[in-house]
Amino acid sequence: MNIGLREQLEAPAGANKSCGSDCRIFVTQANFTGNLGGAAGADQKCKEDFNNPRGSGVGPWKAMIVVGAPSRLACGSSNCTTGGAGENIDWAMKANTTYRRPDGTLIGVTTGASIFANGISNPISGNLFNVWTGLNSNWQINTNCSGWTDSSAAPGTSGSSTSLTDTAINASQPGCGTGNHLYCVEQ
Repeated sequence: MNIGLREQLEAPAGANKSCGSDCRIFVTQANFTGNLGGAAGADQKCKEDFNNPRGSGVGPWKAMIVVGAPSRLACGSSNCTTGGAGENIDWAMKANTTYRRPDGTLIGVTTGASIFANGISNPISGNLFNVWTGLNSNWQINTNCSGWTDSSAAPGTSGSSTSLTDTAINASQPGCGTGNHLYCVEQ
């Protein structure tokens, strides 16, 4: 299944339009140290990656990483139970949205708080990758390589791309100089 391909072929200028409520998540082919250039640098890495299903350099994508307020944040409280989507700051995922892998495999549907609080149906990738997230298992911020600007031995939180549990976003804390991939979320 090539989600959005028909629209791109019919209207190439529309290649940067929103995916609506049926969007994709992919894992970058490249891996990166924790010095991603902050959220904006990570977003650009997603857009330029070879695995980008819209084509390298095409489309609006955000990296599923947290930096912390006032930049990118998923939840301020555990699973956004206090304020729901109002806790999101420049968050990568949207509320009540279906997310799929580029091959059309369902990953899951976000809650009104823009997170997979009810789990996921299939892993984000069929191949095992360590993926930078900076997230706790409850979608709050964890270690994040100084806002994704550090490549030292300090720890950064990563997830496991083949997990069906909260280890998809919080599996380990490798050093920031380690090369990990990114989850990239279509906008």
